[in-house]
Amino acid sequence: MAFTSTVAGDRYLLPEVGNVHPKRPKSGYTASVGDLVILDTSIAEGVDLVTTNENPYGIVETISPNAGILGVAEFVAGAEIELPYTGTVNKGDKVEFAAGGVHGTTLDRTQVQADNTNGVGVVVAVDAETPHGTGHCVVRFP
Repeated sequence: MAFTSTVAGDRYLLPEVGNVHPKRPKSGYTASVGDLVILDTSIAEGVDLVTTNENPYGIVETISPNAGILGVAEFVAGAEIELPYTGTVNKGDKVEFAAGGVHGTTLDRTQVQADNTNGVGVVVAVDAETPHGTGHCVVRFP
């Protein structure tokens, strides 16, 4: 029997490896759930919003009531996440933060763009192959 539905999607919360960690937002960074972040060493256990030409370390999943602690899911080996993209993205591409730093309108996460020189992960599904369709890709972190 053949598969008749989309098999690509989110598999980035991995309790067996414990990849969600408490982090602190860098001074001046107001976090939103769905932000792609990088590690920031200006504060202990710190993170900051990714910017142009940076590769994501993880994604903000939760924010404490006072916004002082973030629950960040690290993109560890085997994780797959669906992300909105801008430009042209093909299966096999690597991705990085998309200039502009906007969240997608259908899926409230930071957009990415293809960068096969300095990017990370590998795109395993695009557009109709993803749960949210056109304008989205699924990235696997090897």
